[in-house]
Amino acid sequence: MQMMQRQRLIAAATCVVAVLVASVVPVTAQPPAPPPSFAFSSPSLHALRSAPDRSSSARWNAVLAARPEAVLRAIARAEARGWKATNRTLRAVKGVERSTAAVRTVALTQDFYGSSGDGEMLVWEWDDGNPNTAEGTVWIRSYHTGNEAMFNVQFAGWTYAEAGISYGEDVYAAYNEPAPEGVVPGGIAVAPLAAAPRLRTIGWGGQRSADDCSRNQACYLQKQNGREMYCRDEWARAGLSCYGRAARHALREGMIGAAFEAGIGAVGGAFAGGLAGAIGGGAAGAAHGFLGNVIETSVRSADGECRGDARLIYDRCMREPMDYSSCDTRYPCGPVAQPAVLQSLRFGPSSPQ
Repeated sequence: MQMMQRQRLIAAATCVVAVLVASVVPVTAQPPAPPPSFAFSSPSLHALRSAPDRSSSARWNAVLAARPEAVLRAIARAEARGWKATNRTLRAVKGVERSTAAVRTVALTQDFYGSSGDGEMLVWEWDDGNPNTAEGTVWIRSYHTGNEAMFNVQFAGWTYAEAGISYGEDVYAAYNEPAPEGVVPGGIAVAPLAAAPRLRTIGWGGQRSADDCSRNQACYLQKQNGREMYCRDEWARAGLSCYGRAARHALREGMIGAAFEAGIGAVGGAFAGGLAGAIGGGAAGAAHGFLGNVIETSVRSADGECRGDARLIYDRCMREPMDYSSCDTRYPCGPVAQPAVLQSLRFGPSSPQ
C-alpha cells in the first residue's frame, strides 16, 4: 500500500515539478529538473518520515503533504549531487504564527529592515561524505509576513567563522507580504477626483462639456490604477526572486553570529556533526540559545532584505513616466488640472509629468 502511494506521489510530481521553476521561482533560468528516481526517492522519503525527532518529523510530514512537488524537487537535486539521505532532522520555532488576516499591511514609510523575527525552520540533513561540509534541505517560514522558502544548501569550512555557502538552490518560494496599498512613494495618499469637473476653455476658444472632462479624468485614473496594479505585481516578483537566496545567506549569518555569542565561533570541526548539528550549535549552543538566535536572525534578515528589494522595484515602477495621450485624444478637455495634481501627488513635483 505504501509502495503504491509513493509511486502515485512520484507520478503526480512529474508534471508539477516541470513548471515549478517558472511559476514559483521565476528568476531561475535553468531548465526544470526531472523528478527523482523511485529507487532514490523511496528510501529518502522513508528516512524523512522515520526521523527520531518526533516534532520535526511530524512537521516535515505536514510540509510534504502541503508541498509534495517542492520536497520531491529537493530530493531530485540531492540525487543529482550525489548526496545520501539521513533521518536527522531539526525544528526551530520562535513566536506564534498569526492568522492571514493578522499579517499587517505594509506602508512605504515604515522601517523596511524591521521584522519581528518570529518564524519556523525545518532542517533535513543530507550527507556527501565530507566531514568539512554540511548539507541539507531547509524550509523556513516567517510568522510576521507569511513568506516561506525551501532550498537545498551546503556550507563548507573548518570553523563557523570560515563558513561559506558552497552550493544553494531554491526549490520553492512564496512571497506573501502585502504590496503597498493606498500609499505612493514618500507615503503620500492619492487624492480623490473632483466630483464635478468644471467647463474648460480650449486653445481655439471653444468649449468642451463637463462630461468630456469627466471621461478624460476617468481615463487618466484608469491608466494610473492599471500602473499601480502592474507595479504591485512587480513588487511580488521582486520579493519572490529574493526570498530563498536571502534566507540562505541570513541562515549563514545567523549561525556565525550565534556561534560567536556562544564562544564557539573559532572552534574547529563546526560541520562534522552535519547540518542539523551545525544549525543547532551542539551542546555549547544549547546553553546559549543558539537555535533561537539563528531562527530570529534568519527570518528578520530575509524579510527585511526582500522587502527592501521589492520596495526599490516598486518605487522605480511607480515613477516611470506615463503616457496619457490616448486619453487626451479620445476625450479632449484642455488643460485639466486634476490629473496634474494626481501626478504631482504620486510622483513628486520634480518627476516627469
